[in-house]
Amino acid sequence: MVIIMIFSMIGFGNLGKAFVEGLIRTGIAKPNEISVCARSERTVGIAASLGFKASQDINEVARDADIAVLAVGKGDLPDVAESAEKGLFDGKTVISLMCGVTAAETARALGIPASAVVRAMPSLAVASGRGVIGFCNADEETEGLLRRLGYAFPVEEGDIEKVATFSSCGLGIAAYILDSFQNGGKELGFDAETAEKIAAMTFINAIERSNYVRTAKSATVNGATETALRLLAERNLAETIAEGIRAAYDKAEGREAE
Repeated sequence: MVIIMIFSMIGFGNLGKAFVEGLIRTGIAKPNEISVCARSERTVGIAASLGFKASQDINEVARDADIAVLAVGKGDLPDVAESAEKGLFDGKTVISLMCGVTAAETARALGIPASAVVRAMPSLAVASGRGVIGFCNADEETEGLLRRLGYAFPVEEGDIEKVATFSSCGLGIAAYILDSFQNGGKELGFDAETAEKIAAMTFINAIERSNYVRTAKSATVNGATETALRLLAERNLAETIAEGIRAAYDKAEGREAE
């Protein structure tokens, strides 16, 4: 039996919820095999209503766990370490979802070997088992667990924040682009539901036929598609998107975007 302990900076937060939902949907764990630690009584109540063992006491939640998943913010790690009784994390695998905290730093704070800390950067799509997850320092068992939650791949620890930027932040960027495309359909007179369906299918088709779409074969010379692509190029859309990704990475690394 695998018991998952999840901490969240704001209680049972978005990433923690997504990770737990993925564990359940993919059959990795059942609700009664998952423990949740949250700061607020309200969030503890919500977690308990979903069938999880839930408490504000980290020791009560984590004592019998096999795997501890840290979904807290960087600044919350000292509080986690201070609240934990001595030896609480001994013998456990710790999966850290924290940006900006190395495995060694996490290990020192929790008083465990660095080899016991796995760093993973999942996107929120882990909730459906279709997440993008970069990880490092994982043993075979933990790697297998992460691969069941989506496209999981090993990276150097120094590249972890790049994964967070490109997949996690990228998910928001992609959604923004898709919404903008959908709004263009509504401006043509399509109702919201139809515009959403057309936009979704168009993006799916573009991905599935990427080798075709990205060649001149997809646009008639001086035709409607080429006219649209020319305007987007003149507005420097490609560079704007790339700048957005770079700005997100700078933020994740603690730098201000240039």
